[in-house]
Amino acid sequence: MSKEIRCKICLLKDVEDIIYRQGVYRCKKCGCLFRPNPIDYKWYEDVDYWYKGDEELKRYQKSMFAWFDGEFLDGNTIEFGAADGDFTKLLRNRVLPFYRVVYSELVDMLRPEYLAYDIEKAIGSFETVVKSQPRDFSNVVMIDVLEHIHEPVDALKKVYDMLVPGGRFFMVTNNGDIPDIHDEMFRHQEHVVMLTERAITYLCIVTGFVLKQYFRSPQGLSFTVLEKPRKG
Repeated sequence: MSKEIRCKICLLKDVEDIIYRQGVYRCKKCGCLFRPNPIDYKWYEDVDYWYKGDEELKRYQKSMFAWFDGEFLDGNTIEFGAADGDFTKLLRNRVLPFYRVVYSELVDMLRPEYLAYDIEKAIGSFETVVKSQPRDFSNVVMIDVLEHIHEPVDALKKVYDMLVPGGRFFMVTNNGDIPDIHDEMFRHQEHVVMLTERAITYLCIVTGFVLKQYFRSPQGLSFTVLEKPRKG
């Protein structure tokens, strides 16, 4: 085992190559699966990665929203990796109109029908957009996004800094604890990390977040709400 390969979450070297030379490793401590190397963001544009304009996606995003219903706060809100903007539109409906709601994606795919709503756009990579935004958000959302991010610990630290005290981070990603989760890695070269519940707990320790809610769906997804503690 190469000494340079470390877990992306707990940074330990005690990892195993789960299928010989397939480039997917499992951490023996926190259980997460990961690829050591990132995928170039340009790949998404080269292969036109996204589903676009599919009406059925609206139903899918409504199902995602339902898991978090009642947990969103009134306040400025941003969704990263927002695709067609269906979930962002639901957030716009939920958040009072005098607060900002921001749509963020690598490329602009916001449905034309949503242009009439007060939704701001922040186009570019997660790292670029974070630098351009103020630190005054009450809700930060990533639906099917974190599994694509090469440095998840650093990403969550950036999210933490974006939030006001008491603000919340909402995440949907693959459930790294299911027995065949490695299949997700082999089917999707763009998936670079699969989080277990232990890994999410560790993320809270190193970032300062408090785990408010953690749900598992029968379809193999995990739904997480992390909260930034209030001062004092």
